[in-house]
Amino acid sequence: MDKIELHIVIDADHIEKVIRKTKDLQNDEEVFSELAWLMDNKRMVDNLVDEWEDLERKIKQALNDKAKGLLGPNWKALDGDGFSLRRSLTGTVYQISDADKIPDDLIEAKLSVKTKEVEKYIKENSKLPEGLAYNPKRNEQIRITIR
Repeated sequence: MDKIELHIVIDADHIEKVIRKTKDLQNDEEVFSELAWLMDNKRMVDNLVDEWEDLERKIKQALNDKAKGLLGPNWKALDGDGFSLRRSLTGTVYQISDADKIPDDLIEAKLSVKTKEVEKYIKENSKLPEGLAYNPKRNEQIRITIR
């Protein structure tokens, strides 16, 4: 990535007006044109974000390598002129190699609902099992595919 310049003007009101005024959503060329424009530009922005995140990873790796060379492999923080860097480790410290050998007081189990099994239970019993409730915070998602 050498240089990227991006200038996009999105007129959400215009797009909404086009959609609201259509009499045939399936065959309206203007609606299709607006959706195609929107999706093309989204794809361009998504690609830019991917490249940006890749560049950020490369820069952080270069900074980490340089700091390790200057401060040693266990460096934690570096304060520069107008910036600071902080290094921390992520992920779990320990991983399970043999669950059967771990004392119970050293592990925790996480609960999750088996959706397919619950749906089977509802079909068989015409009700939710005790202790479960429908999630009131589920959202709708609309996907747009341009062919």
